[in-house]
Amino acid sequence: MVLSKYVARIMHPRPVSVIIGMSRTGEINGCSVSWFMPVNVDPFIFSVSLSPERLTYSYIKETKEVTLNIMPFRSVEKVHRAGSISGRELKNKLVELGFELESSSIVRVPHIKDALAYVEGILINELPFRDHSLMVFKGLKVYVDERYFRGNIFTEDAEVLLHVGGNTYAKPSNYARVE
Repeated sequence: MVLSKYVARIMHPRPVSVIIGMSRTGEINGCSVSWFMPVNVDPFIFSVSLSPERLTYSYIKETKEVTLNIMPFRSVEKVHRAGSISGRELKNKLVELGFELESSSIVRVPHIKDALAYVEGILINELPFRDHSLMVFKGLKVYVDERYFRGNIFTEDAEVLLHVGGNTYAKPSNYARVE
């Protein structure tokens, strides 16, 4: 059976975030990801599909710690570049791209100051596939910017950044509430 070249894109648009890892020597790197999801609520488990070719993947494997930063639409250019430029080519890539990093409270990996939300987590499992690896993390802390989070959901003005495919992005335009 031959699958269409569109197989991965039929599941988009999806929220996009920046996952950040740290090497044993303290170097920081991150990349944009849209293939992530919650797996379990209590304890909070989430997964991220990440290519082993990424420097971020190597750093995560070294220290097992991450932050997953849910980003707003206003950060679209920086988020896109974080996924397009290798940390092997541009040292201190996230800072060079204009992200302001802050210390996290549980893991040593920093988070992005302007994120709408972030999760501090540790790698607990991995399922390798041909071109990506499903990395499974235990969430240790979840932070949300309460200016953009009400009633247990992001507000419309949060403008959560969505990845449509390639270099195309979107934001939710309106919500429908069903009674």
